[in-house]
Amino acid sequence: EHGRERVAKSQMILLATTLLGEQVGDGRYTDVFQKGGKLLMTLEEGEQVLPPARIQKGGQRYVACVSTGDKLLVFPLGEVKQMPKGRGVILMGLEKGESLKLVGVFEDTLTLKGVRRGRTIEEAPQFEVAKRARKGKPINLKVEGLQTVNAKS
Repeated sequence: EHGRERVAKSQMILLATTLLGEQVGDGRYTDVFQKGGKLLMTLEEGEQVLPPARIQKGGQRYVACVSTGDKLLVFPLGEVKQMPKGRGVILMGLEKGESLKLVGVFEDTLTLKGVRRGRTIEEAPQFEVAKRARKGKPINLKVEGLQTVNAKS
């Protein structure tokens, strides 16, 4: 829903601390609140929110972003400041016509799920840790999902 609803925090329930990504490549690390079963967030016309990436206390160190052009960008979670509101920061630079498709937060292992030459594949891609807001590197996979694995405490 477009627009903004002002509500006192005492009327809301904290759901989780998450990384919220938008298809335009922006994102923010924030607490997600709920009031009356609805999430509260402001969107501009035509924008869509990606599924949130839950951030657990301690451990998770990296953010993985995948664009609709099947480019992968991995950068340290510390580059995304915790922001209670606002547009956030650019997570991934995008080419014209591209949008952000997937966002995940992980510590140890990143697995991409997708299709290559008509076969469904799961693979742990080779990647370099870069800076946020970069365009990412092309991967030889039509990515449909990502799975993050974190160390057991």
